[in-house]
Amino acid sequence: MSGPTLGNTTGALFICLILSTFLLGMICLQTHNYYQKFPEDRAHVKCFVAFVLGLNAVNVALFSEGMYHYLIANFGNFEALAEPYTSLNVYSLLNSFITWMCQLYFAWRVWRLSSGNYFLTVAIICLTCMHLAFATREVAIGFKAQRFHLNLPNSEFLIGMTLGSTLACDVVITGSLCFFLNKGRTGFTRTDSLIKSLILYSLCTGLVTSMFAIVNIVAFFSMQSNLIHLGIYFLMGKLYTASLLATLNSRDIFRDQWSRTDQNVNLSHSSGRARPGIVASQDRKGRDPIAIYMTQTSEVRTDDFALNAMKRDSVQAVDNSTKV
Repeated sequence: MSGPTLGNTTGALFICLILSTFLLGMICLQTHNYYQKFPEDRAHVKCFVAFVLGLNAVNVALFSEGMYHYLIANFGNFEALAEPYTSLNVYSLLNSFITWMCQLYFAWRVWRLSSGNYFLTVAIICLTCMHLAFATREVAIGFKAQRFHLNLPNSEFLIGMTLGSTLACDVVITGSLCFFLNKGRTGFTRTDSLIKSLILYSLCTGLVTSMFAIVNIVAFFSMQSNLIHLGIYFLMGKLYTASLLATLNSRDIFRDQWSRTDQNVNLSHSSGRARPGIVASQDRKGRDPIAIYMTQTSEVRTDDFALNAMKRDSVQAVDNSTKV
């Protein structure tokens, strides 16, 4: 008797394990860069980053042990391949918990950027808690199941709500960040350029997780007879962690963009030669130049996770020209 198809079941999970290990390495590198670049960050932020990193490491260990159970300990035992294993159930729960924590961080970011908008912040919190609740219910049923969640009662509803609430939360977070950043435009070229960069960065990080959630939903409802959608879902927590760390590490890029050296141009009356720091020119008829002194001052207010800047420019012109 021929055995079941393994390529889209345990094979899909094995490929997911390889990708999870790769993403964990990337997360470790991002975490190292974070602690190197931002030693002045508050202790609770550093502890949060360390905690999320630890959860991801534990998750990969659980996943590896689960795949060892299926592919090594039960090699050739096709009945065992169809049964949920404890390590993978715990992995799924931790994966949802990591996603929940990262989305709460982005909810806090929206709260800070929106100057305390209760409606949007509560909406994001409700959506991410809904995701965690449905995911926890799904895992609880999985512990009692004799087969993978494909034949569990209300599996379509539970998994659909889990993935749908995640996608909705991503859309609200990305839309809120872009809206409030765009609302902060000042009309000054330099400030608006920085805000534009922040908007594009928020869109990119939000679209990665949103598109991944859409692919997961499509894979589940179109291929319920295999485990491809489960393998995609198992990567979700690490993608959110990478997005969170990328957001934290990007602060130095935007600060460097903002703190570029201001250019001061000083034109003063000069008799024949220019002095250091002074630019002087004569007109074509050789008359004495017009002296112009230009200054630029900036006032920047930043928080730990977003750049909200207001800028004042003042230009003073003094005409010290002599008689023609």
